[in-house]
Amino acid sequence: MNSRPLQYGISTLMMWVAFAAVNCWLCTLGAWGIIIAVVIDKHVVVAYLCWRLQVDRRVRAISTVGVRQAA
Repeated sequence: MNSRPLQYGISTLMMWVAFAAVNCWLCTLGAWGIIIAVVIDKHVVVAYLCWRLQVDRRVRAISTVGVRQAA
């Protein structure tokens, strides 16, 4: 394994700071802004972690159904 998946650079840090600033702004819009911020946060964080951890469920698709052969 060549890469360290959870090692962050300065560009990633700047992205998270900008992301936090947008969320703080959305929270000033009231309850709907908070709901939208939480929903967007959840999707973005999960997608980012899956991308950094190199998760791909299509690679490990193994059929569990056994095939019987006729006697």
